[in-house]
Amino acid sequence: MLSVLDLSNTALYISSIILVFMILRSLYNDRYYSYINPFFWLGVLFFLYFNLPAFFSSDINFYYSWNISTTSIVYANFLVSCTALLFSILLYFKAPRFDTTKAIEISGWIKFFWGIITSYLLIVLAYKILTNNLFVMDYTGTTDTYKIKNLAYLLISISTICYCNSKKIIYFAPNLLIAFLDMAEGSRTTAAIALIPIFICVAIVKRRMFLVPILTIFILMLVVGIVRSSNVISDVPWYLNAIGEFRETYITLPMYILDDKFTSDGTLLSLLSASFFGILQPLRELLLQQVTLSGGYAYTDISRGYGLGSNFLMDSIYYGYSVLVLTLILLTATSAVLYKNIKNSNIYTCLIIVSYMIIFLRLSIREGFYLNLGLTFFLLIFYALPIIAINKFFK
Repeated sequence: MLSVLDLSNTALYISSIILVFMILRSLYNDRYYSYINPFFWLGVLFFLYFNLPAFFSSDINFYYSWNISTTSIVYANFLVSCTALLFSILLYFKAPRFDTTKAIEISGWIKFFWGIITSYLLIVLAYKILTNNLFVMDYTGTTDTYKIKNLAYLLISISTICYCNSKKIIYFAPNLLIAFLDMAEGSRTTAAIALIPIFICVAIVKRRMFLVPILTIFILMLVVGIVRSSNVISDVPWYLNAIGEFRETYITLPMYILDDKFTSDGTLLSLLSASFFGILQPLRELLLQQVTLSGGYAYTDISRGYGLGSNFLMDSIYYGYSVLVLTLILLTATSAVLYKNIKNSNIYTCLIIVSYMIIFLRLSIREGFYLNLGLTFFLLIFYALPIIAINKFFK
């Protein structure tokens, strides 16, 4: 007779198969247009950050000595399975379509901004080379002396408009410079922000899927995860090292899903603070002094010397189980709004929205919905909309 754990594992396997099938179905039917479908990215990101590590919950629990109860793993498996089925249903929506061949006008100001940013980045690169400061690692990711992350957000709009106008890949040169500078410091976050619009724009404009390069990069990332983790933790199976980021992001879900102290600690004030955290940039430190967010709670409670990742399911549970249902509704509604706006946009506005959308969905799945909803509004208001308005009204 099957145990409850076996039943939850079976549910996980079935839901994962259905989700993967729907992802492949989307790629088969919509091809490169899948990349502008928010429901496609919801499914892909959820599978990577939840279904994939959930397969190895028991192994992660054993090898990393988390002491998570079997009951907690069972509940986490069922929650992941139900959410995976929800996102599978959403993948029935076909990807939006639009004309990728229509020429667009570009403001001279946009090219001017592009030239200034490119020149600045070349100066930064030259300075770091001359001062032997190019490959100085910053594993904390907290130092951004030259504000390249801010420039990466600006370039999502600027480089996209320039590329859509000319169809010349050279306009992504500053994005590549930022990716190089960021990875030279041992980071990947800002590099991802800079590279996402390149992938999206080239795939849609050139009408190609680039599946082989994508799979190659993904495999290389897994290999890097194995090598880096093997240097720190021994006697751990290679597959657990390979899914390092996904493993660390996921594990707090079974850890806290049945923790009454955790689920009662989040307050309305902390939920509102998280929601406006991204918009109220000057008040961030003040807010953090007044409230404790789910990630901060986990860091203090676990106390292993490094910050474990939060995730949107664990973050929702922090404010109570009813907020979990609300989060799934809001995340689905937000994706639907993005879907409609993408469908009704011109080519460069669409691709700009999609680039920000991918960043938002990844951060929401990985860290929490409410925290990143406010951040995305901030980025759109102060980084994207001004560039779009300049291109439209200042020729």
